[in-house]
Amino acid sequence: MYSNLILVSQNISFNEKILNLKLSKRNSVTVDNYKKGKFIFEETLKKDFKDFNYANYWNLSIALSYLGENDNLIQFSIKKAYEIDSLSVYNMLKHIEGVDNERYKELLIEFSSIKEKILNFDEKKSLSDFDKNNTFNINSYCDKNKLDRSLVKLMRSISKNDQKYRGKDYKKKLIKQRELDILNLQTIDSLYDKHGAYIGKSLVGEKFSHVMWLVIQHSNIEKMEEYLPVLIEAVKKKEL
Repeated sequence: MYSNLILVSQNISFNEKILNLKLSKRNSVTVDNYKKGKFIFEETLKKDFKDFNYANYWNLSIALSYLGENDNLIQFSIKKAYEIDSLSVYNMLKHIEGVDNERYKELLIEFSSIKEKILNFDEKKSLSDFDKNNTFNINSYCDKNKLDRSLVKLMRSISKNDQKYRGKDYKKKLIKQRELDILNLQTIDSLYDKHGAYIGKSLVGEKFSHVMWLVIQHSNIEKMEEYLPVLIEAVKKKEL
């Protein structure tokens, strides 16, 4: 009971600090990172805290890192995301490619309480190697095409997130889908920075070669323009 009261007070304090945060560019923060952080921060806070899911808290922690905010705020936000959906956060932290920000990656690595839980996570019980219809085996797919299994799993997860709320009654679930779209875009940005190329057939095979394109299509006009030369090059090289 007492610990619950502490948790509630911590949440209130965290929420108040976030809502009262005045965004301004710090000297230690680049203009590019400030713009990224401000965009993600404002998009995330369009939703009320009481309706936050794991993606909201994850996105918020990324925004705070880009903005150069207090490490405790960032780590508290990561922890909240983990408490809500440990499996999804496990996947993000396992790859540590959800954001192209070295400071943020260092915070995740140093966040021992989360790291310890991840190391003890039973992946075999929690992560299925089959799609719901049980016709696609990701292990066989990767072995047959000589692909990086962890990268293919990540792209499959991105693909599922991209389609999670699209379809019937999409307009009613637009906010929920937008949260996942922002998360997907951060991951794709990071993967592109890491590989320096479109994540296409040679990296993830035919089945997932469209995923990066799909995420870009569901972003914004600025991102579409930014990635247009990359997409053109990918088509030329038959990666897409």
